[in-house]
Amino acid sequence: MKNQFSFYILFSLLVFNSYGQTEIKDSLIQVLQSNKNQDTARVSTLIALGALFVNSETDTSILILNEAKAIADKLHYLKGQTEYCIYMSAINSEKNTSEQINTITQKGIQYAMQYGDKILLGRTMNQRGNYFKLISNHDSAVYYYLNAKNLFEDVKNYQKLAVALTNLSNEYYVLKNYEKAEVTGQQALEYAKKYNQNLVCAVLGKLGNICMDKHDYKKAEQYYKQSIEEGTKANNIYNNLGIMSNLAECYSYQKKYTEMLRLAEKTYALAVEFKSPENTQYALKSLADAQYLNLQFEQAKATVQQEMNYSIEQKISTDFHEEYILLADIAIAQHNFSAADSLRAIGDSIQQLYVNDQIRNSTMELETKYETQKKQSKIVLLQKQNQSRNFWIYGLLASLLAILFIGFFVYRFMNQQKKIVEQESIKLKQEKIISATNAMLQGEETERTRLARDLHDGLGGLLSGIKFQLNTMKGNVILNENDALTFTSSISQLDNAIAEMRRVAHNMMPEVLVNFGLDEALKSYCENITQSKALKINYQSFGVENRLEKSTEIVVYRIVQELLNNIVKHAQATESTIQLSRNNNLVSLTVEDNGKGFDTTNLNQTKGIGLQNLQNRVDYLNGTLDIKSDNKGTSAHIEFEIKS
Repeated sequence: MKNQFSFYILFSLLVFNSYGQTEIKDSLIQVLQSNKNQDTARVSTLIALGALFVNSETDTSILILNEAKAIADKLHYLKGQTEYCIYMSAINSEKNTSEQINTITQKGIQYAMQYGDKILLGRTMNQRGNYFKLISNHDSAVYYYLNAKNLFEDVKNYQKLAVALTNLSNEYYVLKNYEKAEVTGQQALEYAKKYNQNLVCAVLGKLGNICMDKHDYKKAEQYYKQSIEEGTKANNIYNNLGIMSNLAECYSYQKKYTEMLRLAEKTYALAVEFKSPENTQYALKSLADAQYLNLQFEQAKATVQQEMNYSIEQKISTDFHEEYILLADIAIAQHNFSAADSLRAIGDSIQQLYVNDQIRNSTMELETKYETQKKQSKIVLLQKQNQSRNFWIYGLLASLLAILFIGFFVYRFMNQQKKIVEQESIKLKQEKIISATNAMLQGEETERTRLARDLHDGLGGLLSGIKFQLNTMKGNVILNENDALTFTSSISQLDNAIAEMRRVAHNMMPEVLVNFGLDEALKSYCENITQSKALKINYQSFGVENRLEKSTEIVVYRIVQELLNNIVKHAQATESTIQLSRNNNLVSLTVEDNGKGFDTTNLNQTKGIGLQNLQNRVDYLNGTLDIKSDNKGTSAHIEFEIKS
């Protein structure tokens, strides 16, 4: 009853807010009204409806998606649970923090893997990449976007492939890898033109930005013009406004000042017509630059003043540093050097101001000072008459400033040298610790191998020989019934001892790890634990068909052993998921459980022997260890790179 009641409230909100919305929303609402069954069809309809409100009405979208998730959980409907995670992670607001997005995207990948649909998995990988982009972890974003790209390529879903390539190109651009950014952007453009026309304008604009940063202005101009042409066809005025401003800047670098002015005037007129305050403000700034470069100094001054007044009226957050620098340049061009000095001083003074009120107040004060200086021509005249005296004063001040600057840089240099020495000392200590840890781990594995061999070949052979002799003796000696039972029981206990000895030797150095590699060894190990009913383990692997270096495989195997041992001993968990993946040289390992969790606040100060051993092995791999835990379970994520 609670879910139905919440939906009726939600439905009334939708009817009120959807007046004039698309027919898709109306038809989805009609489907929900006609079908009240709590089934998978209702889940799919709710998710489709919630997706329409993700970017426009987040509160409404969250309500719809939460109801879909509640039904999907009851039905164990993996597709619905996955799509819930995809759209819920797309809601970026105070109601959906980056930490929540992290959890949602991880859960989405888990659902998608269990469901076994590559398109859904690709979409969750794409959303995981968006999360890392949000927190500015661009290397990890590239990793997940690449996974999404590969999955969409496998299933030949070129519409979504265009999205993944676009995201990937954006990340390469942020990382300043312009060559990869351009190549990937061109691939995205090729698929977008065929399968996802909505992306064409944006991709062309991004390619223009890439070429601008590469100083290939002719190529950038071509991309910008194509983007504007596509935007005009699609009536995408918002896209065209941004691209036209970029094209005007591109013209300025090519010294095409006449074209720049003509385009700036057109951009301003379009921004006013579109009623976009931000684009109007930026178009005025671009127009002022174009007028200045075309030697229209009075018009440029008027446009700058118009832009500053407009920014204040519209409460647009901006500082006026560039505007005052442009006014100073105009004053210099008009040989008004005194005004230029004052204007440049004003611009420099407000450069660091970002809060709107501070910007307005400081700007008004500086403008008042400037107007006062213009009116006090007698003071300017006196300054010129005393120019000789001021020259010496300024010279002394300049010398003093130079001494202060030199002293500051010397102090900074010495301080940096001190820090470098300290960092080198710390690095040396860390290298010694790592070297000692490596030696310890290698020694430990050597000793494990020796003990396993001694147990198997020495003690194992000895026990097998004793068993053989006892069986031979049994055939040659006549025993009474009680002695025969005791004898048989002893042989049975001897069999158990041999089996236990073999199990211990296998755990010390599993033959399957040596002969068949890490993937098979982990699969076998997890199956054995599951069969023992100590813990149900879901093991998944991607891209680990080729074997790693022997020492690396052993360390990863020991890490999994340590983590599962902790789960069995302490977590009170019933299920665990292990994911092992490799993408080029990056290897990722995630171990999760549904146990009671623990407090990670003071993890570094309270590490036990198990966690310390775990950290030592991760350090041996030069990797990173990230442990997250709450009352719903614990997740340990390890990443490291291998040599190619």
